[in-house]
Amino acid sequence: MTHEMQSASQEEKDINDTEYKPKNSLFKWFIVVVVLILLATTSIVYLQLSGSKEKTAVNKPASDFVSSLVNNNSSEAYRLTSKGFKLRTTEDQLKRYFSQLNNALGGGQIKLQDTVIEKSTTSGQNAVVTFTITKAGKKLYAKVMLIKEDNKWRITNFATNENKLEAKIE
Repeated sequence: MTHEMQSASQEEKDINDTEYKPKNSLFKWFIVVVVLILLATTSIVYLQLSGSKEKTAVNKPASDFVSSLVNNNSSEAYRLTSKGFKLRTTEDQLKRYFSQLNNALGGGQIKLQDTVIEKSTTSGQNAVVTFTITKAGKKLYAKVMLIKEDNKWRITNFATNENKLEAKIE
């Protein structure tokens, strides 16, 4: 009987060990799932924050450019342009163009509409920012195209129109 008692007690111990292991294994899986969820959440938050930082970096020179346009400050706007823009356009040409636009845009209220950033291995980083300019109840639209040059966003071109302009890289 002693042998039978030992067997019974050994079986009981085996059963207890068996019951304990799934709980321990379940706890380990729970920890793994929680860690994976935390990593995924952290990655998503980081990507959103870095994306919003990049949008802020793009929007600042674009907004400054449009503000210079509305306030007829061509020298400030010219300072924000890319090397390519400066090869195609002199500061005097930009000043004359701003003077012509000043009747339509001068003193208008500026509202940022949309920002699109594109990373390309062939042409570097490009972006487009669109604005609505409201003056005397009329809406005019501005589109500012930018390129990342020497680690700074610079204006490569811009357009204004009475019709809404899309934030699309062309």
